[in-house]
Amino acid sequence: MTFYELGWRAGDSGGETPWRDAWSTGSYAQQLRGVGNADPDYLKRFEALGKSDSSVDDDEGWRTVTNLRNNDSANIDSIKQQAAEWKAKGFDVRVQDLDDRHGANWADLAVRRGKGQPVEATPHEPSQQLLDTREEWDQYENRRGEGSIHYDPTSGDGVAAAADYANRTSDDYFGRFIPHLNAQANLEALEIGDAGSRHLDRFEGAVPELASGDIKDLYEYYSKKITA
Repeated sequence: MTFYELGWRAGDSGGETPWRDAWSTGSYAQQLRGVGNADPDYLKRFEALGKSDSSVDDDEGWRTVTNLRNNDSANIDSIKQQAAEWKAKGFDVRVQDLDDRHGANWADLAVRRGKGQPVEATPHEPSQQLLDTREEWDQYENRRGEGSIHYDPTSGDGVAAAADYANRTSDDYFGRFIPHLNAQANLEALEIGDAGSRHLDRFEGAVPELASGDIKDLYEYYSKKITA
């Protein structure tokens, strides 16, 4: 049997309620997967909960959070908000009888400890500095053809043609080529920093906490392994 078993409310007139990752507007019942590990404060609240006379918590591991009259829209909004809070704190959520279409007068909300689903990632947005620098670099990239400066020493005054060519290549070198290199260097530095930040945001590990005695034991163990 899988952790997210199927079949909840399959025998009811409304049919089976599937597992979802987000609230489904208009549904009579909801079954939502929690995200992340269980929050310690909410875990304490969970341990203080118990079973109710509602079928919402009949399965093993489920405990009822609240039962509210379903003929009051404020109550339904409250259940939706509480469901979102428990879901975000690492608990699976079951809600049923959100209206009286099947004769029920009370809406029920129950939770259980989730399986530790991956936390929903926040979309990574590049900094404005990176966007501006990329736009500047793009402008220089589009001007690459300007570096092909025509020179014809046989037309007219050869000395004047050489001087004009020297002036135009110098202007291009300092006015386009060098700024282009600088823009590329700045862009690459910002992109490296942005990639590092993006991957750090995705990192889900934690640095282990070691007691001072553990550190001393580790030092003594590995120091003996070191040879000159």
